[in-house]
Amino acid sequence: NLNHKQMIKTLKFFGVIFIIVQTSVSCSNDDETKIIYQDAFEHYIGELYDGGMIYHLYKGSDGVEHGLIVSLTESSAVWQTTPTLTNANRSWDGEYNTSLMTGSPAVTYISTLGAGWYIPSIDEMEKLSSNRFEVNKALFEGGYLLISDTNAYWSSTEINTNYASCFYFSTSGTPWSKINPLTVRGVKTF
Repeated sequence: NLNHKQMIKTLKFFGVIFIIVQTSVSCSNDDETKIIYQDAFEHYIGELYDGGMIYHLYKGSDGVEHGLIVSLTESSAVWQTTPTLTNANRSWDGEYNTSLMTGSPAVTYISTLGAGWYIPSIDEMEKLSSNRFEVNKALFEGGYLLISDTNAYWSSTEINTNYASCFYFSTSGTPWSKINPLTVRGVKTF
C-alpha cells in the first residue's frame, strides 16, 4: 500500500526561479507505516510573520526550521554619531554586531521595533537580496513599504573605526562613513 503526498517549493538559483515538486511516500502494511522521504517547511518566503516578512528559511543542525524576518518599516539614521571602534565585525551575525554598537541612532530606531529586532549583518543583507523579488511582491500586496534598489541600507558589519558596510541592492558591501545617514531596516530570527 503506497500513499503519496506532494509539496510544491520554489527555489531561486542564479536568478531563475524553479518550481520543485517534492513527494513523500509512505509504505504501510498491516502493522506499521514508514515515511520514506519527506522534506517540507512550515513557513514560506514572503509570509507575514511575527511583525515582519520572512525572507530566508533553513533547517538547523537541530532539525528545526529557522528563518530571517525583515521589518515592514524603515528609517534613516547614522550608524554612529561619533565614530569609535566597536568590533562589530561578524559578517554573518547581525544580532551580535548590533549588541556591540554604541552611540548609534540606527540602533535606537531598531529598538523601537520591539524585542528581537537588530540591524542585519552584510551576509544577512545578501540573503535578503537573494529573495527581494518574493519579499517585495508580498510587501506590495500587503500595502507595505517596498525594499528599495536605490537606497543604501546600513548593515551592522563594521569595517574599522570610521567605516561600516552598507548595502545597495544593485551592488553590495560598500564601505560608508558611519556618520552619514543611510536607510535602516531591522531583521530578526525565529
